[in-house]
Amino acid sequence: MGLIAAIINAGAEAASGDSQGIEQAEQNLAGLQTEATKAGFVDRQLEARLAAGQIGLAGSHAIVTRAELQELLSEARHLPFARTASPTCPSRMLAALFETSCPRFD
Repeated sequence: MGLIAAIINAGAEAASGDSQGIEQAEQNLAGLQTEATKAGFVDRQLEARLAAGQIGLAGSHAIVTRAELQELLSEARHLPFARTASPTCPSRMLAALFETSCPRFD
Protein backbone atom coordinates (compact mmCIF):
# COMPACT_ATOMS: atom_id res chain seq x y z
CA MET A 1 0.00 0.00 0.00
CA GLY A 2 1.31 3.46 -0.83
CA LEU A 3 2.24 5.85 1.94
CA ILE A 4 -0.60 8.26 1.18
CA ALA A 5 -3.21 5.51 1.20
CA ALA A 6 -1.76 4.04 4.39
CA ILE A 7 -1.90 7.42 6.15
CA ILE A 8 -5.51 7.93 5.07
CA ASN A 9 -6.36 4.40 6.16
CA ALA A 10 -4.82 4.99 9.60
CA GLY A 11 -6.86 8.18 9.99
CA ALA A 12 -10.04 6.34 9.07
CA GLU A 13 -9.20 3.57 11.51
CA ALA A 14 -8.74 6.10 14.30
CA ALA A 15 -11.96 7.90 13.36
CA SER A 16 -13.91 4.78 14.26
CA GLY A 17 -13.49 5.82 17.90
CA ASP A 18 -12.68 2.26 18.91
CA SER A 19 -9.75 2.22 21.36
CA GLN A 20 -8.14 -0.73 19.58
CA GLY A 21 -8.54 1.03 16.23
CA ILE A 22 -6.96 4.18 17.62
CA GLU A 23 -4.04 2.25 19.10
CA GLN A 24 -3.52 0.37 15.82
CA ALA A 25 -3.66 3.63 13.85
CA GLU A 26 -1.04 5.19 16.12
CA GLN A 27 1.24 2.18 15.67
CA ASN A 28 0.72 2.23 11.91
CA LEU A 29 1.49 5.94 11.71
CA ALA A 30 4.69 5.48 13.73
CA GLY A 31 5.79 2.83 11.24
CA LEU A 32 4.83 5.04 8.32
CA GLN A 33 6.87 7.91 9.73
CA THR A 34 9.90 5.64 9.88
CA GLU A 35 9.27 4.30 6.37
CA ALA A 36 8.82 7.79 4.91
CA THR A 37 11.97 9.04 6.64
CA LYS A 38 14.06 6.13 5.36
CA ALA A 39 12.73 6.68 1.84
CA GLY A 40 13.46 10.42 2.01
CA PHE A 41 9.81 11.46 1.62
CA VAL A 42 9.77 14.47 3.93
CA ASP A 43 6.25 15.50 2.92
CA ARG A 44 4.85 12.03 3.71
CA GLN A 45 6.69 11.97 7.03
CA LEU A 46 5.07 15.32 7.88
CA GLU A 47 1.66 13.97 6.88
CA ALA A 48 2.09 10.90 9.08
CA ARG A 49 3.23 13.02 12.02
CA LEU A 50 0.33 15.43 11.48
CA ALA A 51 -2.18 12.57 11.34
CA ALA A 52 -0.73 11.13 14.55
CA GLY A 53 -1.00 14.57 16.13
CA GLN A 54 -4.63 14.94 15.13
CA ILE A 55 -5.38 11.60 16.75
CA GLY A 56 -3.42 12.61 19.83
CA LEU A 57 -5.29 15.90 20.24
CA ALA A 58 -8.51 13.95 20.65
CA GLY A 59 -6.96 11.62 23.22
CA SER A 60 -5.92 11.87 26.83
CA HIS A 61 -2.44 13.26 26.07
CA ALA A 62 -3.49 16.46 24.33
CA ILE A 63 -0.95 18.64 26.17
CA VAL A 64 1.97 16.43 25.10
CA THR A 65 0.55 16.26 21.58
CA ARG A 66 0.34 20.05 21.38
CA ALA A 67 4.03 20.28 22.27
CA GLU A 68 4.86 17.68 19.61
CA LEU A 69 2.80 19.56 17.05
CA GLN A 70 4.55 22.80 18.01
CA GLU A 71 7.89 21.09 17.35
CA LEU A 72 6.60 19.72 14.05
CA LEU A 73 5.38 23.17 13.00
CA SER A 74 8.76 24.66 13.83
CA GLU A 75 10.52 21.99 11.76
CA ALA A 76 8.07 22.38 8.86
CA ARG A 77 8.54 26.14 8.72
CA HIS A 78 12.26 25.67 8.11
CA LEU A 79 11.84 23.30 5.17
CA PRO A 80 12.69 24.76 1.75
CA PHE A 81 9.30 23.94 0.24
CA ALA A 82 7.27 25.41 3.13
CA ARG A 83 7.07 28.90 1.62
CA THR A 84 6.12 27.82 -1.88
CA ALA A 85 3.90 24.86 -1.04
CA SER A 86 0.32 24.49 -2.15
CA PRO A 87 -2.51 24.93 0.39
CA THR A 88 -2.72 21.14 0.77
CA CYS A 89 0.97 20.75 1.65
CA PRO A 90 1.43 19.15 5.10
CA SER A 91 3.36 22.15 6.43
CA ARG A 92 0.52 24.51 5.48
CA MET A 93 -2.11 22.10 6.80
CA LEU A 94 -0.17 21.86 10.06
CA ALA A 95 0.02 25.62 10.37
CA ALA A 96 -3.72 25.91 9.77
CA LEU A 97 -4.47 23.18 12.31
CA PHE A 98 -2.14 24.72 14.83
CA GLU A 99 -3.59 28.19 14.52
CA THR A 100 -7.12 26.91 15.12
CA SER A 101 -6.58 24.00 17.52
CA CYS A 102 -3.60 24.80 19.70
CA PRO A 103 -2.51 27.72 21.79
CA ARG A 104 0.42 29.70 20.42
CA PHE A 105 3.68 29.28 22.26
CA ASP A 106 5.71 31.88 20.30
